[in-house]
Amino acid sequence: MTAESSLAPPMTAVPPHFAELMWPEMPSVIQEVIRAIRSQVPAYDRPDESAYLQITRLGVETLVRGFITWVADPSAPTVERNATARALGHFEAVEGRALDELNAAFRIALRVCWHRTAEVAWRDQIPAEVIAAMAEAMIKFIDEVSEQTVIGYRSAQAQADLARKDARTALLTAILQRGRAVTGDSGFRALALAADWVVPAQVTPVVVGPGTKFTRSALDPDVLADTDSHQPCLLIPGKVGTARLSMLSAVLEDAPSVVGCTVPTGQAPDALRWARRVLALGEARMIGENGAVAPLTRCDDHLVTVLLASDPSMTRYLAACHLAPFSDLTSGSRQRLLDTLREWVTSRGSAVEVADRLGIHPQTVRYRLRLIEELVGEQMQDPTARFVLELTLRAAHLQRRR
Repeated sequence: MTAESSLAPPMTAVPPHFAELMWPEMPSVIQEVIRAIRSQVPAYDRPDESAYLQITRLGVETLVRGFITWVADPSAPTVERNATARALGHFEAVEGRALDELNAAFRIALRVCWHRTAEVAWRDQIPAEVIAAMAEAMIKFIDEVSEQTVIGYRSAQAQADLARKDARTALLTAILQRGRAVTGDSGFRALALAADWVVPAQVTPVVVGPGTKFTRSALDPDVLADTDSHQPCLLIPGKVGTARLSMLSAVLEDAPSVVGCTVPTGQAPDALRWARRVLALGEARMIGENGAVAPLTRCDDHLVTVLLASDPSMTRYLAACHLAPFSDLTSGSRQRLLDTLREWVTSRGSAVEVADRLGIHPQTVRYRLRLIEELVGEQMQDPTARFVLELTLRAAHLQRRR
């Protein structure tokens, strides 16, 4: 008996009409299996449109359909079923997991399918010996499927070059820790050769928070990745265009993430530090909404914020020096005047424009600006003083958001 048709018929034959009773149940059984797997196996609880869940859904559909087909005709080919099972095993290996989660998913699927089978059998008064035959058939089917997943898993492991993987991990560490100090030496070039990685002129780091779930199999082959540390990151050769963004969406799904600045390869540590700073500022509610940055946030869009928030002690000192004239006012009055001044020095707009930004009447803005001019005097007219004042107000506003 070949590997593609090795299932033996159950000890008691299952009447073909029982399979006919199961076909109408298949769509709802598939949905129930997927819901149960997502709720009970955290590794498979991914967004509805993610590549990860699409693979899970395809696997469940193929195997459930294959089981009913086999019950109806035990001599039917099992090529598609076995290929799907091997692909699922291969996928687990690529994702860097053992087969524990997949086997747990199989057990869940078996339980759901058995409960539905029992319901149909009770409804249609199927004899007990037929129900027992169905139970035996399910167990044999899952055993055969599990054997095929092991074949796929071991095949993927055999194909993986562990030395190359280790070299890539070491290469990523060297680039991100030592930057230009390492990119020019011969040891680095040898490491890149062992990793089968062409050193690019520029790179772009991508950072995410700890605990982020990755779909590793969606990574482009030239991307260096550290997905297991407490500060996960990716290093992408060159700039991140549309195709790379699509890849990152599949890999990271909807996780808060920051696409760093594209810099010469030797400056990767700097770009990584900036990107992680943007991620941290998002967690501090100084960037983005709800205490986290959006998926695939561009670091380039927030460099000024990174600069302004880089030294809170200096921000406080600047505020003490340049905003001292406002210190004798009540807190409410002081904040209203500072908000008005920040909008004015930032936009250099008219009273009408500033009023529109603040949602107040233009005459109120004119009144406040006269009070401000009395307090800060020539600072409002001197370009250098006005620039320092703008930086101070922007930085103070960021700290207040925090």
